[in-house]
Amino acid sequence: MVFVKHAHQKAKQPASTYTGTATNQTTQQAVIACAQEFITRQTKEGSSTTDLNSAIFGPPSLPTDQLKHQVVIIEQIEPHANQVKHVLEQSGVRKQDIGVAYIPIAQWQPVDHPSQFMKNLIQGTANSISHFTSGLKEIENNLNNTPHVGLVNISSGVSQANDYVTILTALEAKNSNGNYIFPNLRHEIYQGDLPQSTEDALNKIATFARPYFENSSVLQDAKAEYNQQIEQLTSKGITTVVSAGNDHNPAFESLGLDHAGDEINLLTTPHTINVAATNENGQIAPFSSRGDGNTNPDIAAWGENVRVPHPLDNFDDAVDGKIHGTSFAAPYITSFLSTTNKHINSAPQDEQRAIRQLAIDTLNSPEEEGYGVFPPFIQLEAIS
Repeated sequence: MVFVKHAHQKAKQPASTYTGTATNQTTQQAVIACAQEFITRQTKEGSSTTDLNSAIFGPPSLPTDQLKHQVVIIEQIEPHANQVKHVLEQSGVRKQDIGVAYIPIAQWQPVDHPSQFMKNLIQGTANSISHFTSGLKEIENNLNNTPHVGLVNISSGVSQANDYVTILTALEAKNSNGNYIFPNLRHEIYQGDLPQSTEDALNKIATFARPYFENSSVLQDAKAEYNQQIEQLTSKGITTVVSAGNDHNPAFESLGLDHAGDEINLLTTPHTINVAATNENGQIAPFSSRGDGNTNPDIAAWGENVRVPHPLDNFDDAVDGKIHGTSFAAPYITSFLSTTNKHINSAPQDEQRAIRQLAIDTLNSPEEEGYGVFPPFIQLEAIS
């Protein structure tokens, strides 16, 4: 495949010493309790640690010039950014410690000729990656003015699987006369045989489209520049947390896409912490993107039935209720790292190690959960 993310084999983790029960706790209490345990592990045996439950809202325990606990969200859509901010705040990050870097949504113009259609679609995908690169560069360029920024949260994704769905949508589009808008493309992909199901259609689309993506220098160049910018931020002490994606869809199983991590979220790199989603009981959510053994998530956190504000900024259950997505799992990991960074001046490599140490290995496979599940959400049932 074109894009190979970091390879790791999940080692069995020892049973966690996390003793706080998340049931009937707030998410903030659960994350803070987990962070307090981690900080205790990092300090000398018997030494006292700061009471995080109060310190999260009080003065930091280290000189302010040593702290890198603030978070920047890179986002394309304001309502989605507000929902991610809500999860961060509910799990312990102070409102004043959260910033948002907005980037534009990539536009592309579909055309009927099959090769030009694919060229435009791939260019749009590459443009999306480049917009995230620009957001990362903006953060780097402002570090002198924002010295306490230590974390970037990316809860959006760039997905090749989504591109296949985009093609499917284009193939089914009709004009006001009831004629297909892209008849030549339909003929090229389906070869005259109408698919029996969505799975069959996506199978034909993937067979047709995959070589375009795999051989695209435009896409490879955009990804390489993005990877380089992630490494640049990492070298300056900034950790980037990325949602793994929501592309585990039964319709993709016949394509091999359910375990083809390099065709899911193109914003993951060896230097990002990639987060899958679980339900309240620590079981991998059915939508959460899987890896293939070489391209696994690093950790899984709660991302199903998460209560966040509707885009109209209300919590009316009749309007929004609870929603799902790895978008809302990633902020829990970001919050944990932000909380620990208020008391330990951690480097990105230390934070990667913290995730490996803290993750609890469950019956889920490495392709589903990476090193394991984030402790507070192993037995989470009724968090408000």
